[in-house]
Amino acid sequence: MKVERVTEFEIGGDFRFFNDKLSLGLTYYNRLTTDGILEIEVPPSTGYSSIYRNAAEISNKGVEFDFNLNLVNNDSFSANIFGNFTTYKNIVEKLPNVSRYILNGFTSTSSAAVEGAPFAALYGGRYLREANGTIQLDDEGFPLIDDEQGVIGDPNPDYRAGFGAELAYKSLQLSFLFETSQGNDAWAGTQGVLYYFGIHPGTAVESTATSNLNTYGGDVIPAGTTFRGNIADFGGGPVALEESWYRTNGGGFGDLDEQFIKDASWTKLREISLKYSLPDSFLNQIGLKSSEIGISGRNLLLISNFDGVDPEVNLTGASKGRGLDYFSNPGTKSFIVNLKLNF
Repeated sequence: MKVERVTEFEIGGDFRFFNDKLSLGLTYYNRLTTDGILEIEVPPSTGYSSIYRNAAEISNKGVEFDFNLNLVNNDSFSANIFGNFTTYKNIVEKLPNVSRYILNGFTSTSSAAVEGAPFAALYGGRYLREANGTIQLDDEGFPLIDDEQGVIGDPNPDYRAGFGAELAYKSLQLSFLFETSQGNDAWAGTQGVLYYFGIHPGTAVESTATSNLNTYGGDVIPAGTTFRGNIADFGGGPVALEESWYRTNGGGFGDLDEQFIKDASWTKLREISLKYSLPDSFLNQIGLKSSEIGISGRNLLLISNFDGVDPEVNLTGASKGRGLDYFSNPGTKSFIVNLKLNF
């Protein structure tokens, strides 16, 4: 086995303007990992379950940008804004003799390395499609499932960015930081399981058939009949999504994982802080050199269309696998009050 090697080209610059009131940083990098070492499954007949091999070549290239602008700075007031932006692409260039390598997840839906796909791509059961991408349907109008699993989503964002400011008026200081991640996918496993058990709000509805509707179980709901479930159209006309659908491929324990791949973009108020420094005239009377009282909060605001959970939270934590939600612990909000005394 060879040593895993990383080669990288990086170029960037740090630019200052207006007596350092404005600073800009720009970096481009291109990294290639060759002879990547992975623990590959082998047939049990060998006497082993897996073996370490030089099995991957992975490229990672991207651009990073940051700025800092000092708007005002005088004896009573100062204002400073800053931000950053990064975009990157990482691709598994080569994974010879291996169909996919599961980084984390389940046998159904996982985060995996697949040749030609982004690193940590979401992998699982998918729709059977025509060459032009159209979903193939059965005679009742329900989607068919591909016999082979494949790449169904990309947990890597199109870009990440941050923006913040630091404001001060005499002894009062206010700072805040927003962060965003856009274009990343996640597998909504929790939503799928709740659909399966019929306890998700999306299944706790009643619909009335405006025409005869086929069910996934092969029955027909006559026009005018009210039933528990939804009406959907996969391209072949309206069908009834009721228990027979959600308890099979329409739920979290079915073979169709692609339907639970969701846009997991998010924007957060990452941190906000307010501080007040007590005046020197008061400190001298009580024998203190300096004193500061403040309150801060983290993750106080989340803006996301992802269903039911903080999409930044990952089932497998800080691991190579990404974009997996399955009864994951929620993200936390926190408030901190602090008092600093300097004698």
